[in-house]
Amino acid sequence: MVGDIMYDLYLKMQNKFSNTTLEKLKLKSAPYILVTLHRDFNVDKEDSLRNILNGIFDYSNFMGLQVVFSIHPRTRARIGAFGMNGMISEWILIEPVGYLELMGLLQNCVHVVTDSGGLQKEAWFAKKRAAVIMPDTGWRELTDCGWNILIPADDMNFSKKLSQLSISVTYPDNIYGDGNTAKKIISELNKQTQLS
Repeated sequence: MVGDIMYDLYLKMQNKFSNTTLEKLKLKSAPYILVTLHRDFNVDKEDSLRNILNGIFDYSNFMGLQVVFSIHPRTRARIGAFGMNGMISEWILIEPVGYLELMGLLQNCVHVVTDSGGLQKEAWFAKKRAAVIMPDTGWRELTDCGWNILIPADDMNFSKKLSQLSISVTYPDNIYGDGNTAKKIISELNKQTQLS
C-alpha cells in the first residue's frame, strides 16, 4: 500500500486542531470516551440502540471514564422517541462538530466508540483504540491487526467486547503510509506523463 491521503491531511492539519470544546467542557484532565453514532442499523432499532447505550454505560462506569457523545440529530430523535434519555443523562452531550474540533476531542480521549467510516481510521491516526459499532468495516486492516474492535449493535456480549479496549495492544505502525502519500502519487503521475 502506498499510503492514505486522509493520513496526510491529518498530519498536515494537526497543529490547527481545536481544543475549544475540550476547554469549554473542562475536560483537559478528565479521562473520557468519545462517542459518535448515527447509522440507521444502530439507532433506528430500539433493542440495538439500547444494547449499545447499556454497553457504553457499563464500560464507562467500570473504567471511571466520562462519556462525550457528539450526538447526531437522528440519534437524539431516536433516543427521545424510545424513552432512553435517562440512559445518557450523566453523559456530556455535544452537537456534531467540525473536523478540527472533532480531531481535538479525538487527540485527548482515552478510547473511541463509533459507527463513522472516517473516525475509525482517524482513531488510528491519533493512536486511540476504537470500538467500531458495525456488522463489518471497510477498514479490515485495523480490526485484523487487533487495534480496532468490531462489535455489531445486537451482540449480546457488547459490554464484554467493549472492555477489550482497555487491553494494551502494540500500536501497528505504518498501516497508512508515512504522511507523504500525496507527494508519491504526484511523483508517479509525473513519471507516467513523461512516459506517454
